[in-house]
Amino acid sequence: MNKTEKQETVESLGEQFRAINSAFLLDYKGLKVVDATELRRKIREIQGHYVVVKNTLALRAVKDTSLEPLGSHFQGPTAIAYHAEDVIALAKLLSEVTKANPHVQCKAALIEGKVVPPSEMQTLASLPSR
Repeated sequence: MNKTEKQETVESLGEQFRAINSAFLLDYKGLKVVDATELRRKIREIQGHYVVVKNTLALRAVKDTSLEPLGSHFQGPTAIAYHAEDVIALAKLLSEVTKANPHVQCKAALIEGKVVPPSEMQTLASLPSR
């Protein structure tokens, strides 16, 4: 990836991140390709997004967005899952996936602009959907 491609990626991600105020950071170390493809499919079914990006590029993209408080969690393999409208449905889906597949772990979450520890994910998943 050359410098121009990196800059375009950062700008594109920055635009996407400015449009949202809730997201989940996931650790996917050890996840098989088949399982990763299935996870992406499930997230797309609920109109959510799943992005895997280099941490250095992600840190540049989250600058001046609501996701900036999550910057300290961009270490190791990191995927960003977000839904523009229904964060509860995404939390329910991710809760099911993390129970079924131990290779997927929630690192941190940002809900309505507030950083939430991974232990709160079960509480979010138990809330009724919008």
